[in-house]
Amino acid sequence: MTTSETEPSLSADEQYQQSLTYGLIISTGLLSIMICSLRLYARAFILKRFGMDDIAVCISLALDSSGFTMSAKGVK
Repeated sequence: MTTSETEPSLSADEQYQQSLTYGLIISTGLLSIMICSLRLYARAFILKRFGMDDIAVCISLALDSSGFTMSAKGVK
């Protein structure tokens, strides 16, 4: 069953705000992935102390990344 939905026309200001919002969402998502990855790398390979809190970070990062991917694709 397919329905054709037309997207509403946005003004220039609304398009700017939408682009800005997408940019902020993507940049903060990538920043959190980078910071968590560096923390996990330091704990696992430099300090050689990978604990339960690091496992929680891995789970949180996986859930955050999957939610970020779904929201980027527009899955509701």
